[in-house]
Amino acid sequence: MLESTVVKPANDLMKYRMLHLENGMRVMLVSDPDADKAACSMDVNIGSLADPTEFPGLAHFCEHMLFYASKKYPQEDEYSKFISDHGGSTNAWTASENTNYQFSINWDHLEPALDRFAQFFLCPLISADGVEREVNAVDSEHSKNLASDPWRLLQLAKHTANQDHPWSHFSTGSRATLIEEPRKKGLDPRQAVVDFHAKYYSSNICGLAVLGRHSLDELEAMVRPRFSEVLDKKLEAFAVAEDVFLESHLRRVVKALPVKEGHSLELSWQVPPSWKEYKSSPLNFLSHLLGHEGDGSLFSLLKQIGWATALSAGESGLSISSRSFFYVKVELTDEGQEHVQDVGAMVFRYLRLISGNESHWETIYEEVRGLSQLRFDFRDKPNPYSYVTSLSGNLLVYPEHDLLLAAYHVPQEYCPDLIRTALLHMTLDKVRICWTSHTFGDVAVLDEPWYGTKYCIETLPDAWAESWGEKAGPDARLHLPRPNPFIPTDFTLHKEDAWEGSPKVVLLEPCFMRVHHKCDMTFNTPKAVINLDFQSPEAYNSPEHAHMTKLFVALVEDELSELSYDAELAGLQYAVSNTQSGFGLSVSGYSHKLLVLLEEVLGRIFGFVVREDRLTLVAERIVKDYRNMKFQQPYQWAMYRRELMLNLKRWKVEEYLEVAGHVDAVKLKEFHSRLLGRVYIDALATGNIKEEEVLGMATRLKEGLVSKNGTKPVFPSQMRDFRTIRLPHGTSLVVERGPNPSNDNSAVTVVYQAGPDHLRGNALLQLLVYLSKRDAFHVLRTQQQLGYIVSMFEGQELRVHHLEVVVQSNAFSAADCAHRIEAFVKDLLATGLGDKCSITASKEAAITATDAAPQDSVVAAPNIGDVAEDDQPLVQESEFSSAVKELSKAKLEKPKKLSSLANQYWSEIYYGTLVFDRQELEVRELGSISPQELIDFATRLLGPEERRKGVVAVIGSAEEKRRKDDIRQGPSNTVSAGSIVSTSHGSSMPPAIDHMATETGNIVVQPACGGDDGDPSVIDIMVMASAFGGLSGEDTRPMTVVTDFAEFKRQQEVFPNVAALHDSSRRAL
Repeated sequence: MLESTVVKPANDLMKYRMLHLENGMRVMLVSDPDADKAACSMDVNIGSLADPTEFPGLAHFCEHMLFYASKKYPQEDEYSKFISDHGGSTNAWTASENTNYQFSINWDHLEPALDRFAQFFLCPLISADGVEREVNAVDSEHSKNLASDPWRLLQLAKHTANQDHPWSHFSTGSRATLIEEPRKKGLDPRQAVVDFHAKYYSSNICGLAVLGRHSLDELEAMVRPRFSEVLDKKLEAFAVAEDVFLESHLRRVVKALPVKEGHSLELSWQVPPSWKEYKSSPLNFLSHLLGHEGDGSLFSLLKQIGWATALSAGESGLSISSRSFFYVKVELTDEGQEHVQDVGAMVFRYLRLISGNESHWETIYEEVRGLSQLRFDFRDKPNPYSYVTSLSGNLLVYPEHDLLLAAYHVPQEYCPDLIRTALLHMTLDKVRICWTSHTFGDVAVLDEPWYGTKYCIETLPDAWAESWGEKAGPDARLHLPRPNPFIPTDFTLHKEDAWEGSPKVVLLEPCFMRVHHKCDMTFNTPKAVINLDFQSPEAYNSPEHAHMTKLFVALVEDELSELSYDAELAGLQYAVSNTQSGFGLSVSGYSHKLLVLLEEVLGRIFGFVVREDRLTLVAERIVKDYRNMKFQQPYQWAMYRRELMLNLKRWKVEEYLEVAGHVDAVKLKEFHSRLLGRVYIDALATGNIKEEEVLGMATRLKEGLVSKNGTKPVFPSQMRDFRTIRLPHGTSLVVERGPNPSNDNSAVTVVYQAGPDHLRGNALLQLLVYLSKRDAFHVLRTQQQLGYIVSMFEGQELRVHHLEVVVQSNAFSAADCAHRIEAFVKDLLATGLGDKCSITASKEAAITATDAAPQDSVVAAPNIGDVAEDDQPLVQESEFSSAVKELSKAKLEKPKKLSSLANQYWSEIYYGTLVFDRQELEVRELGSISPQELIDFATRLLGPEERRKGVVAVIGSAEEKRRKDDIRQGPSNTVSAGSIVSTSHGSSMPPAIDHMATETGNIVVQPACGGDDGDPSVIDIMVMASAFGGLSGEDTRPMTVVTDFAEFKRQQEVFPNVAALHDSSRRAL
């Protein structure tokens, strides 16, 4: 069979084939001979719009249930375990009209993975027990979203739409909608899932995409016999009415109270569905104009006036096949909140400006088309997982020839009539307004039933309608975009300057500048990446200085917004960010204009100007960002607090808020002089860029710093010194209430510290996680149903590595989650890991490598190339050996794009480790690890004798309510100041905790700053900590309760600087 006729990007060397199976299924095969990972996705053209009214969320629940088991593979979780064991990942999502399933896997295991995946659509087993358990995961997923503004506003839009339209229904599902309420009506939830799958999962509404290293013929041989068996039920596409919003829903203002601080105004319209007009893309054209940020744009003017901090425009991702939704959303400043009527008037003025300038449309359209074609032809090689996910859904919408062009939004035909049609729908009479502000507490008195969002609805005021209407005159400050000056025209590749191997130092000035360079043609693309790290001893030496560094960075970006927007449209990106030692700058994209953009950014950095009006508005936004951190998901807050616990020098957001109001323009300008007074710069340039260009850049960089800022090198003692806290042996506990009282969820993150960056230690830790993470997910999430968010992974803090387990739950307490994690780890050490290694672990397992281990690592450190002594018994090591093999494959995967390769290099440079061939060296270490060595490592890392364990627990409002209810129902457990007894550590412990300690192991309260034995906050922490008694298990050491991060860190040792360790190793070699 021939290759597909699909139009490919100019740099796409993959081969494509389109199949139409006998059962009507559409299949796209993609052969990539260089693929490390294979991937597959099935898109079923049915979604939440098909939910029965008795089972809101059933389509989503069905998606969850298909992962459990099948008639051919009846063991629960067999599919997911197979994928995970062979270097892959899997997921699924449910939308209004589509349900998409996808996986990736090491390429040579594609065929058995496809066989398991096919069972989702052939013969899934929907067990009653599985339904009872998995509904808790759906309920937890819904609970996670309850405090999320995007989810709340989506449901509010549905609630205020046409209630007879299925789009308006609640679609996530919960225990109440899927189990409790149906059973009250005599309905069987399990049978509902079975019936839904049987009714709607039909081959003729399915699109399948498969990518692998195999040839097209080999891929077809894998796919055709398996997926041709899916039943064809001759279904038509699920049909729904066109209008989600009727005339009675238009010209309405919905005022809503958000969770986060801030204000926004969104204007939206129903317009004809965009997918039908993919060749001309009229909505993309209007999105380009309304969302532009350059000179004369709507956003530029709103920003200049001081009314907006951000603007976005375009087709909403919530569109359905019968209607698209087009929106313009403005993030408002406090002053903009007082001028919402004027902001809306500006939007309509710009719409009339577009309508009145048809003579300019084609020129602008051609520029948009040319830039889209440029992005298409020079696209980075796509990630297989995301690529097949996109292809499978688009197979059901677009013809084969145009599949990729449509997926990448490349317009092909200029059609002004379609632009006019879209504009005719974007009128005052057809607008809906969603206005959110935390100031609406007095007027937003209605409750949206699913998320509890407070809101009210008003008719569009007459005064607004008048100022937004045709009578309002034009604004001379607004105009359509001018030609883009950053469009590249030179795509010459410097192949003669490229070399194999690692970046090399091309410039070194001690204590001032070090420049790495690598001209790299791996991806055969005319692009480059430049990273600059400015280290300044002034940047992070106090919370105030860290805040001012953030202000400086934000103001530089603010000043560059108009210029950088054109650059971004032309394929150039830049980012300025504050760091723990200064600030960073990166630029990437087409090499032709890359240095032009870099010079523009550096000019703003060196010649920094503080404008009072912009400082006020940018500072306002940053303070809101600080305040809104508390509205993160609880597990994210727990991980943030873990960073504070482990990072020696990390300021708290509470400290930033305390100093944020004390910076004016004079103070910030003075700080800028000190910030650049002494600096050290690390730089990397890689991709399609020559050494002379890099050296010229470095020369101009130095000249600019010295001439404009008088910059000098830092002193050797001022060089960056990243340090991580060395947790004490035993368990250290941070426990606190969630900062957002409206979030029901509790969360816990548990870390087991391994030690500083070390090749063999890293390999052992990664292998342990690889062998254990799937079991952790299966036990804690699938079986015990702790919550939707459950994950085990290898983490690091400033290159000090650890194993981390994260759980978030709305049904279990943080302490219960922590205890269950401890039980899982105990079982893993007792039998689980031994079974995987074909060795029975026992307490007598010798820690043979202890004496050879570095002082600050839990693993022995043989020289590179040494192998473990082969004195282990002859045992079968199938699962262990498979894990080594599959993990090695995953680690040796090649980067798919230049930015990924540059990030690998930059990470080594930034942390000073400079192990550019890290993956290969760690794989070499993996190959020489024995099963017993892994068990010994795990025993030291996780076992009670030697582990360094940190636990951060966040108590959600639901758990807090349950605790208070328990107190009210039982004897009084209130701890009063008079009942506190002093401990040997100089803090306070209520009698309940003291008594508990005698039974379950000691708890030591780390002294609070100031040492006030009666501090109510310390008492409160200790009361919460009492639930964690016994968490240390067989560990007889006291569990330290951290009541103050700074004081805790002052009492601990720190790990050596990782860069210094690697530097010593290089000198030794």
